[in-house]
Amino acid sequence: MFTEEERQVRVFATSMMMMMMMMMVVLVVVVVVVMVVVVMVMVVVVVVVVVVVTDDDDDEDDDDDEDEDDDDDDDDDDDDDDDDDDDDDDDESNGYDPFQL
Repeated sequence: MFTEEERQVRVFATSMMMMMMMMMVVLVVVVVVVMVVVVMVMVVVVVVVVVVVTDDDDDEDDDDDEDEDDDDDDDDDDDDDDDDDDDDDDDESNGYDPFQL
């Protein structure tokens, strides 16, 4: 049917085709794995940047809030001094509310 030389050529061609197909499969798998790793690294970097930026903003806001709270506390102390001078405020601080029915 086939001569020995033709058979060897067909076997060689078939083995080369199989090897090339396997190399293509390996190449596709490697490319997919690299893409997945790159996407995961990008997601981690974005999450870290968002967390760091958000934490910095929150810390600054918290510091500002604390400063404002300190100012409010000072104002409250001043209000307490004013409360001692007003009799109506003293009644309210004792739990008496003239407008309560």
